[in-house]
Amino acid sequence: MRSGWLVIAIIGCGGDDTTPPGEDTDGDGIADTEDVCPQLADPDQRDFDADGVGDLCDRCPHVASSNDPDGDGDGVGDACDPRPSAGGDLRVSWNGFYDPSEIATWTPISGSWEVTANRLVKSDLGAGAIELPPITGAVHAETSYEVVALRGGFRAEIGTCSGAVSTIFPAQLYCCVVVQQADNTINVEVWAQASNLPGFSISQAPWTGTFGSGSRIEMVHELSPNLRDCTVRQGMATSRTEAIETGDSINGGVQLFSQSAAARYRYLFVVSIGG
Repeated sequence: MRSGWLVIAIIGCGGDDTTPPGEDTDGDGIADTEDVCPQLADPDQRDFDADGVGDLCDRCPHVASSNDPDGDGDGVGDACDPRPSAGGDLRVSWNGFYDPSEIATWTPISGSWEVTANRLVKSDLGAGAIELPPITGAVHAETSYEVVALRGGFRAEIGTCSGAVSTIFPAQLYCCVVVQQADNTINVEVWAQASNLPGFSISQAPWTGTFGSGSRIEMVHELSPNLRDCTVRQGMATSRTEAIETGDSINGGVQLFSQSAAARYRYLFVVSIGG
């Protein structure tokens, strides 16, 4: 004989074996324990930087962070806040280019633009620009793009653009990486194109990284009342140039553009400085 009891539990025979669903605070059909944004309805569950915090509620959706700090409490994370110690900045645009509907309200100015394979693609080698809906005031824009091809024998550039209304002349300020095909020099530039002038370079700095087919560029562009700033990164290489102008009335706006180049933009993050 054997002492003790042998207990056999049989589960799910003839009864209801459905596990009760977990709590779903935001009502999007995804349990809080699995939801990347449990407080905001987010059925798409997109998480660009794969940090476990969904794009919809991530203060810096393109910068992986386990705690996503926001020291000044303005809703823009410290890692992507142009003024991390001063409140009042406002996230106005985030695009991971998941779907063509993301650019449905944008204005194509020139060139061929489309969203495909999680990229905003400008496929032709001519001049091209696409503009976001109007943004008033100073702006801070962060983007990442891949160089697809450069048109040989021409000055080629890829970057971002913001608009400013100067006390002297209306102008657009460009932040870009430029290659001069004649001598193959590569620069980071802040470039001004005035309405009453053919255009001129405000400021430039040598770019020590690569700029050619397959190159990936991270770019930060800031247009504020007294600063035109362009910072470019690629691996360990960083280059920065700026142009200081005072007395300008700022009307930001944002464009993505390229000249004599094809590019794939991976994301665009825009902050209105001071809201």
